Amino acid sequence: MTSGQIFRHNSRLNSCLNSGLSSEFPAKDVASANWLLRVLPDFGIVQLDGPRTASIVTQFEQLIDIPLVCWSSTEQFVGYADLLADTLALPSSDHVYLQHSLRVWAEKGEVLWILVEGNDIPSEQLIQLLRYRPISRSGQFAIRILLKVAEGKRNDKSFAPLADVIHERVGDPLPVKHRSFNHSTFKVFAPYVFIFFLSAASITATLYMASQEKPALATTAVTERVLSPAETEMRSVDNVLPAQSSSEKKAPETDAPDSQTQASAPIKRSEVLTLIERWSGAWQQQNIDEYFSMYSHEYSASQKMSSDEWRIWRTARLKKPIWISIEIGPVTIERKVADQSEGELKEELYATFWQLYRSPGYQDDTLKTLVFRQEAGTWKITGEINAEVRPLSQE
Repeated sequence: MTSGQIFRHNSRLNSCLNSGLSSEFPAKDVASANWLLRVLPDFGIVQLDGPRTASIVTQFEQLIDIPLVCWSSTEQFVGYADLLADTLALPSSDHVYLQHSLRVWAEKGEVLWILVEGNDIPSEQLIQLLRYRPISRSGQFAIRILLKVAEGKRNDKSFAPLADVIHERVGDPLPVKHRSFNHSTFKVFAPYVFIFFLSAASITATLYMASQEKPALATTAVTERVLSPAETEMRSVDNVLPAQSSSEKKAPETDAPDSQTQASAPIKRSEVLTLIERWSGAWQQQNIDEYFSMYSHEYSASQKMSSDEWRIWRTARLKKPIWISIEIGPVTIERKVADQSEGELKEELYATFWQLYRSPGYQDDTLKTLVFRQEAGTWKITGEINAEVRPLSQE
């Protein structure tokens, strides 16, 4: 089979595309079609909106140089599984057989482009788009879907599981007016609203100026309270993670400071991202030694396993897939001063991100947090938290 081809094309599949479109395409539509060509392999599903949709779809077909498969009603195909079985000339649409066949097909580098006109298809059937999302060896979605649905269906609760995985909408969505918005009512009350906000701003400015004229309170009236670890502040990190809190910077200096009481050197955000890149790279390359070097020597993901037992179990899991692909989303970094024991300041970094895992037998999206702490001057992973796991495809 040739990569990117439709294997048993039927004219009924493209009936929704032949609607007398103009042969001239605005530059904006050409740009949108090119953008779709770049992102669909990574997103899998992109939603189309607005009056430019037909022009974008036609231009997109010219770019891929093959007609899109089109699914517009349950009369055409009862379900998504039937569409795939018919298009790929498979003898059965049974779930287990289809799931296995699609994985083998995707790992050969095959690609299928589908246009789903979802307005006349029940949401229960559209949700099946999530059930079959095979991944290629290069870590890309082999089935790429352009989805068109009306605003009403998109806002329906039954459509929510599919809406959660749609990262982008392409075209010019029509402006939607809120049902409760009334222009005539707004015109009547607008002056009163303006006066209210103006008065609030004036009062705020007056109070601020008055506070500046008050003498500073005596510092002897202020007492410090040592916070428990549970009360410790979680602080967002931008460019540099501070090594000391403001209260620590004001602590009096001693003639001979103990080296154990000194905080670790500041770490930049870029250095944390490098740690995550090393960790995900070792996992993806199935480099066992490099992967475990990122973890604390005493780390175990389960209370029922010792560190050595966990490493043996994890090694088998790392080596099992023929290939692994790891993609890391935007990273949020927080700093926490855990506690102080024996005069030593213990600092932890919490790095949270969405991780897309892909392998021949399993794919998922995971909201993960890695906890880093310094050990002998080196940042090590001491915790790994999977807050949410969304399976994408499995038998």
